[in-house]
Amino acid sequence: MQTPFTIAIHGDWGSGKTSLMKTVCKAIENKNNEDVKLRTIWFDAWEFERLSIPLWKVFLNKITSEMTEFVKEEGKKNIGENLKKIGHGVLLLSSDVVLKKLIGISLDDITDVKEKVGNDIKEIDTLRENLSKCIEEVLKNDSLGAQRIVIFIDDLDRCLPEHVVEVFESIKLFLSSENCVFVIGVNKEQICKAFESKFGKGGPSGLHYMEKFIQLQFDLPRKNPLEVQSFLSDFSTKKLKENPKTIELIASFIEPNPRKVKRWLNSVIFLEELFKIRQESQVLKTELDVSLVSIWLFIKSFFPDFSRLIESSPSLLNSAIRVANGQGTDDDKRKIADYVMDKRLTSFFATLKPNYDENQLEDIVYLSRLTPIQQVSTVPSEMLNRIQEIPEGEFVEQINRLTDYGLAVLVDRIIEKILAIQTYDDYEKSIKTFELLDQIIKTVDDEANKIIIFQKILDLVEGNYHGEKYFLPRLSTYLTWNPIKKMIIETEGYIDRIIKLYSKSSSFYEAKMYSELLQYFIDNYNKSQVNSIVKCFLENNQITYSWGAQRNMRPIFNKYSEWISTEDLDKLKKHVNIDEA
Repeated sequence: MQTPFTIAIHGDWGSGKTSLMKTVCKAIENKNNEDVKLRTIWFDAWEFERLSIPLWKVFLNKITSEMTEFVKEEGKKNIGENLKKIGHGVLLLSSDVVLKKLIGISLDDITDVKEKVGNDIKEIDTLRENLSKCIEEVLKNDSLGAQRIVIFIDDLDRCLPEHVVEVFESIKLFLSSENCVFVIGVNKEQICKAFESKFGKGGPSGLHYMEKFIQLQFDLPRKNPLEVQSFLSDFSTKKLKENPKTIELIASFIEPNPRKVKRWLNSVIFLEELFKIRQESQVLKTELDVSLVSIWLFIKSFFPDFSRLIESSPSLLNSAIRVANGQGTDDDKRKIADYVMDKRLTSFFATLKPNYDENQLEDIVYLSRLTPIQQVSTVPSEMLNRIQEIPEGEFVEQINRLTDYGLAVLVDRIIEKILAIQTYDDYEKSIKTFELLDQIIKTVDDEANKIIIFQKILDLVEGNYHGEKYFLPRLSTYLTWNPIKKMIIETEGYIDRIIKLYSKSSSFYEAKMYSELLQYFIDNYNKSQVNSIVKCFLENNQITYSWGAQRNMRPIFNKYSEWISTEDLDKLKKHVNIDEA
């Protein structure tokens, strides 16, 4: 394969692009003991979309930062410094002047516009050349002996159109190294819309652009009804498995999108659980008709307008079934007169018999209005992960509609589940629980609640091994939010807590990550705190010899050099370049 090489995986939202890319990424990492060794970098574009820094700059800096970790220890300092300079150079480039003027221009045509944006173009030329050289040096000094770097870019099509285009352009302008392979998961239609939004209908089309930029692209095949049926048969509840005809029916009509199928199934499982809870409390005394639950949730999920009619009058379901089967009375036809059923819904109803219990349907309709978020205080803890299956817009709305007490109960139940994790296998199986808490703190609008959740996450990092493992690399993102940073600065003891975590670093990785957090408060330390930071650096070998920590601590030591004793400064200079006063 001649590189650079770009592969695009096309698929609709929820079609399995991320799952496939993660499978490929893991397979590459697992095969690194074989002849051809590859390094992987994963970039989730959506995760960084809301940062104030332009997305393409975050993308390039993510790559330079991760490449540093590939290098053998003896080569880290020099190569790392070069990569750091490149990252700094990228941040200094004017995104308005550069990419917005160069978008749509090929590398060969760049010379034609050099007079217009001369200095910036020269800087691009220099950065591109230096980055290519650094990539070569990284691979020559790679601790695994890797020959190429595979960069996965996920969820780019969820970002703003101009960000989508700029990330594509940054790949073309800066990452022209012969050792890079890109794998991008995209929705073809969204990419086309991004280019049309950016340039107008007279500009380059997304498809035309991708044909020039991407060497290999393929569409994820749609699931067929038999595959959906097999999935539902494997993962349904016991009650639903006892109704194979219902599974076959739903599989024949449901949209074969993996995420939508899983969401429908999760809705069935959740409603079954609510029904069971109410039976145990004797609020409901009838046996659940899981076939009716399945049918109702199918209608509610994929035909919302018609489901609202049934919500107002449950008897309308049997009427619609009779009409679809050509047996409808004048009264049945009158009930659905204002709604024109499309072919799929009509065909679906034609397979049913009009004998469903309308009283139970009324109970089911009521229970289906209750969400996992609203019922968080009653559902079993294993049901909490199903909250993540709620559509993003609906999730945001429901989280921000919770009372302060309701949000606190939800967060506490998630933390309770995290604290119960004992083994690494349990941690891997429970990763969605951690993701849910991360999703909540990112979603909550109220500043006070966001701060409270951060405080609880910080408690987890301090006192729970698995909490630290998951949230440590995410703390820096939380600190970019002004309310949280302000709280730490203004609340006595919080900066000391960050320093204490830093002091306990038990690996080069932890030293790098915790020292990165210290950079956020470079303007806020007192003399005692500076001396504590210096002492930790000199006494903890994991910090002392961590290249990442050396890089992160340098600006702090330089800023406060007057507060550091001559003896300690001499010791620090053996590991960190400190400017002479």
